[in-house]
Amino acid sequence: MIRRLLLLFALVSVGCASTTALGGTISADEPSRASDRAVLAQARISFTYASNWHVRTTRLNGVLGPTTRFTVTSFPLRQPRPDADFCASTLNDQWPPTGAWVQLTEELDGASLKKLLRRIPPRPQRFRLAKSGAGGLCTGPVSGQLAFQERGRAFYLDYGVGASASPGTRRALLALIDSLRIGE
Repeated sequence: MIRRLLLLFALVSVGCASTTALGGTISADEPSRASDRAVLAQARISFTYASNWHVRTTRLNGVLGPTTRFTVTSFPLRQPRPDADFCASTLNDQWPPTGAWVQLTEELDGASLKKLLRRIPPRPQRFRLAKSGAGGLCTGPVSGQLAFQERGRAFYLDYGVGASASPGTRRALLALIDSLRIGE
């Protein structure tokens, strides 16, 4: 038993020394300076995100329409199947106070799309996120929803920025949202 503890201590010490040798402490809470580009060809959507963030294209909740295009989280989200109702309970349960997330859904139903296009504003040049919002996807007071249209398409952008998220995390989320490219 003592040997195992000493071995574990040695491995942890080596791991910490390697991290320090690479330039200091590495925080999983901070977004990477490196970025990746996601291209959803079938949906004609692309965006750039921090390379240590997580992208998924499956829905989080039981809602079939509007259609989920993507969800990006600054933390690993473990969800084998969608939650049964409107809320994204699994997202809410796993969302750390230092984390951020964004989900883009698109209205594809013809009648709903026609109504929405008359009511929602065009996409802004730069998105603005409220410091506290209405609780997009039932996730609490530091989240919200923005609706916009672009190229004859209607979208809902749900987002959340944890109460203890760093300014870098907030900037990375805004950079992701502003990087959205939507085709016709």
